[in-house]
Amino acid sequence: MNTTTCVSASCVFAPRDHPGDILSYKVYLTVLFVLQCVIEPVVVVVGVPSNIISCVVFWRQGLGDRMNVCLLALSLVDLCLLLVSMVFSVVYYLGQVDPVKYGGLYDLLLASFTGVCLGFRSASGCITMVIAIERCLCVLFPLKAASLISSFNMAVIMVCIVCLNHLAFLVVPAKFKVVRVNNSSSETAISLSDFYINAGLFVDILENIVMMSVLPLTTFVVTCLSTCLTVVKLRAAMTWRGQTSSSNEKGQGRHTTLTKMLVIVSCVYILTTIPWVVFFVAMLVVDGFSSRGRYYNFYWASAQIAIYLSYMNCSLGFYVYFNRSTRFRRDVFTLFGC
Repeated sequence: MNTTTCVSASCVFAPRDHPGDILSYKVYLTVLFVLQCVIEPVVVVVGVPSNIISCVVFWRQGLGDRMNVCLLALSLVDLCLLLVSMVFSVVYYLGQVDPVKYGGLYDLLLASFTGVCLGFRSASGCITMVIAIERCLCVLFPLKAASLISSFNMAVIMVCIVCLNHLAFLVVPAKFKVVRVNNSSSETAISLSDFYINAGLFVDILENIVMMSVLPLTTFVVTCLSTCLTVVKLRAAMTWRGQTSSSNEKGQGRHTTLTKMLVIVSCVYILTTIPWVVFFVAMLVVDGFSSRGRYYNFYWASAQIAIYLSYMNCSLGFYVYFNRSTRFRRDVFTLFGC
């Protein structure tokens, strides 16, 4: 991939060989190769079948429960994200095998479908945040939990989350175009489009500030706070129930088990998102740590690692459900005739 910036409507290649960079461009390409051709296939093999099974199980369990709606939406979005990332890896691998024939295909894919990948990744985080908030409210107001929101309204929220995220990331393919380095070469590069040159301020605010900074950071913080509050209140409720007798102990036990499972889902998201938060903070405080700065190679290697950690998060949900939910485990066995 040959990333370019545009100055005065002319293409200028990014500073890949800056002497002050922590990583060389060769090391960055090695990191990218390992992620695309080693880590990605493993994540896809683990995550795609498991998310398909999760979707089938939650669908068969019924959508009358709003949490089933959330978990079905999360599994479906994670599945789509992994499938899109798999396409990127296949095209990248083809470019490594035959650079002359497929070298420009990866650049074309980056310019055209990066927004789709970012949309699913952002939607996955937003759905996880909604799950964390819902569990927190159920623990804080257990007597009103059933009437907090209907399953239909929750389904509407899930659809809106997915659609709005993809709509916002439409600016990503609109800002790039693929060009040839020169007329005598088949090598391609990604250049900024005329649309971005004319509406660059709007695109930068929507993409870089709102969708890539404010929204994911808000999602991370809200999920952390909601999960911590849920854990504190749940421990207090379990201690109180242990000291008193309750006629609805069985129902409370199922509620507690479900809450613990969803807390683990939130914790997995938090742990795999922390590197992105560190990456975001580094962009703010480290001079030159940007897509055009002297730490160009280190910046993009760090960005790729943070992205692939989010792919890992998308592949782990099934194993949390299977390990923590007796009902989910039973339905999986039933699905396969065990």
